[in-house]
Order: sequence, then structure tokens, then C-alpha cells
Amino acid sequence: MGVVACIGFAVDYVVHLASHYIHSKSSERYDRTREALRELGVSIISGSITTILATSVLFMATLVLFHKFAIFVMSTILFALFYSIMFFSALCHVMGPTGDSGDIAKNLQWLKQKIWK
Repeated sequence: MGVVACIGFAVDYVVHLASHYIHSKSSERYDRTREALRELGVSIISGSITTILATSVLFMATLVLFHKFAIFVMSTILFALFYSIMFFSALCHVMGPTGDSGDIAKNLQWLKQKIWK
């Protein structure tokens, strides 16, 4: 059960940032990344803090299972926070899709034209 819950925690922040990046009205990578972090950064950090605070209550339990679950959830949240805010946003800034570069249908159409000339 813990693994299933933590999979959702692990991808949640990146999915929100990616969605906001893709739906941004700006055309430049820098502006899109900055807008995604400005609009969702506070919510992501606040959500991670509240999840860590809620999970910290499990350390008061006497069962070892709850201690391990608390460590598992907290480490997942911290890694997801670091990955989404630091690595993923930097990756979007440097290599994020702009225009048709991330469109799968356009890329497949281009590939078909190159293969079946």
C-alpha cells in the first residue's frame, strides 16, 4: 500500500509543473519555466511541507511499521520536491519543448516523410 501511495507522491509535482509548462501562453522556454515555477512553486512546496508534517505524527506510534512508513513517505516527498524544483525545471529551461518540438503527431509525420520518400 505504501509503494502505491508513494508512486503518486513521486510524480505529482513533476506532472503539475509539466502541465503548466505545456499550457503556458509564452513561447520561450525561460518564460514558460519561470511561469510554471511562479504559479505552482508555492503550492508544491506548501503541499510537501504539509505532507511531511502530517507524516511526522507517525513517529509517535509504537509500531515499527509506522516508523518505516513515515521514513518512506518523507524521503519520497523530499526526493520528489528536489527533483521537480531543481532538476525538472532546469531540464525544461534548457531542453523544454517549444512550438511543435514536443508534439508526437508532428514528429511521427516527419519520421514518415523521411522514411517513405
